Order: sequence, then structure tokens, then C-alpha cells
Amino acid sequence: MRVLSELFVFALEPLALVTIAERAGVSSGGAHKEVARLEAAGLVTSRRVGRTRLVTANPDSPFYSDLRGLLTKAFGPRVLLTEALAKVPGVRKASIYGSWAASELMPMRRPARDIDVLVLGSPDLQLLYTVIDQVEADVGVPINITVFAPEEWEADESGFAETVKSGPQIELVG
Repeated sequence: MRVLSELFVFALEPLALVTIAERAGVSSGGAHKEVARLEAAGLVTSRRVGRTRLVTANPDSPFYSDLRGLLTKAFGPRVLLTEALAKVPGVRKASIYGSWAASELMPMRRPARDIDVLVLGSPDLQLLYTVIDQVEADVGVPINITVFAPEEWEADESGFAETVKSGPQIELVG
């Protein structure tokens, strides 16, 4: 699945086999075998440039759109949110918390129905919601944003803050 995700969700250009292996956290041999199977199924294409084999998702495959959509929903939110939040000045820290973080960190849990994101800083709220709306459209899952000034967050002792601080979090920024 990681090889598929790298090719269908994260790659903006053809990737070398060694790069796919590194990003997916698999051996070169494992990546080679997986790419061979994917190519035989028509899901990816490859070409040689010198001694390097470059691989890309096959947009002409009848499965491309559905597979990309499924993989984006399953594996893309963390990366897409990180990239989106990097475009917003004033975001000092951000993390996914709640049921999505729990389901990603504890894979046997039921998938979450929404994504809760905590943003610390003083971002331009209009820009923040614009970039988050785009990620929400890409992943097809509602994204709930909570914004705090860092000092406020550190001092907050409400039940909400204690639950978030003591629960699983996936760092996106900071």
C-alpha cells in the first residue's frame, strides 16, 4: 500500500525505484517486485533513463481515479494538511488529534469519520480555511479546525484541552 500511495498520492513527477523504496520504507527488491506487479496490472508505467527506472501512476488506467481517491482518503490527509498549513503564515504548530489520530496510530481501531486539527499561532483565518477546504475536498472527509494562541493553549486547563493534550496527536507543523 505504501508503494501505491507514493505513486498515486504523493508523487508529482516520475520517481526512481530507489526513491520509491526509501519513501515507502521498503527494500529496493520489495519495491522492484511491487512495481513489476503494478505495471503488469496496468496501474503504473515505467521508463528507463540511463540506468535509472522511473515509475509513475498510469492516468490512463480505468482504475486511476478511484484508486487515487481511495488512497488519498486513506493515506493522504497527514501530508496534504502539512503542505496546506505550510502555506499559511502565522501557523506555529499544528497537529491532528482525536479519533483520526487514534485510528492512524492504532490501526486496529475503526476509521474516523472526520479529522480534528489543532492550530497554534495567529494565522490569517480566511487563508487557513481556504487551504483546509481544499484538503477537505481532496480527501472527502470533514476537517474541523481549532485555533489557539500558543500562550492560551499552554494555560488552558479545560476538559477539552486536557483531553487533547493527553490523547494521541500527529504533528503536522512545528
